[in-house]
Amino acid sequence: RASKPFVDAASALVQGGDGGRGSLALAKRGGSGMSPPDGGNGGKGGGVYVEAAAGVRDLSGITALYRADNGGHGGGDGMYGRRAKDVVIQVPLGTWAEVYRVDDDGDKSWDDA
Repeated sequence: RASKPFVDAASALVQGGDGGRGSLALAKRGGSGMSPPDGGNGGKGGGVYVEAAAGVRDLSGITALYRADNGGHGGGDGMYGRRAKDVVIQVPLGTWAEVYRVDDDGDKSWDDA
């Protein structure tokens, strides 16, 4: 039986989710005509994280693109938008990950984080 080749290098494009839009809403109160704002904030976008996992043998499971969802939009009555789920990329213990940003022109710059 042929064994699968060991994959020890991989690259992927990752993109975190954007935060949701807040809501501009005014409370409806009778009488004075003046209403305080009561719109909720947008939810936080999901993040993309790399996690070392003992059960992962090599990098063959790495795909070309990982994208987290955007946060939900806020609503009236102070309703906050939902927080998006994070994406976790599992890699073998001892894996070295390099992170850099790519601008609109395709130029790479190393991330300071």
